[in-house]
Amino acid sequence: QLSSSSLEGAKYCVTTKDNLTSVGLQVLGIIFVVISWSSTIGYMVWLYLKRKDPVVKMSQPESLFLLCVGAFISTSAIIPLTLAEAAPGESTRGASAACRSIPFLYSLGWVLMYTSLTAKSWRLFKVASNAELVRRVKISVNEIYVTVAVVVLFDLIILIAWVVVAPLQYIRTNVSTTLNEATGVMTVETAGSCQGSANDVSMWAFLGPIIIIHVASMIVTN
Repeated sequence: QLSSSSLEGAKYCVTTKDNLTSVGLQVLGIIFVVISWSSTIGYMVWLYLKRKDPVVKMSQPESLFLLCVGAFISTSAIIPLTLAEAAPGESTRGASAACRSIPFLYSLGWVLMYTSLTAKSWRLFKVASNAELVRRVKISVNEIYVTVAVVVLFDLIILIAWVVVAPLQYIRTNVSTTLNEATGVMTVETAGSCQGSANDVSMWAFLGPIIIIHVASMIVTN
């Protein structure tokens, strides 16, 4: 994009470098999402069809189903990630909405995946512990769902508070301005990104607890 400008009485041609995501990269992201979605749906259909198989029953299909749902949701974050941008002069409303949806999709999907594994590990641990004591124990599917629901609820509360108190916004900033004296061309480079709100609340006030939940889920699962 070229325009004319003056600097200290001299005229220069001004070109802008917006650093927008290429169409090819956006298409590649969508392809990855479609592949992930197709694989996840395929696994879920297979689990349903093989739900009475003894091996599948021993693998706790409820946890595997939740893991697939979490993978589906988490992968969906790639879509707003490719849409979270706006060229200079364009409205940033859509880009800001995409910015705010990324943590929701990625975090909730991640929590679903790992807490389902956590519930599965806990179930196996409880069975093994009672087996050592020669006691029979029965763990219902509802216990798995309750474990997952509690962690997801905590994560969701933090995410909602983040959106209400300090929502992410798409902001375009000036990166550099260079002038080529030989050609008389001034290049203005800008870049846009998802950033915290202009208020005094840091996004780490919400991102920190989310990271703690994720790390704790990994530790408990392992």
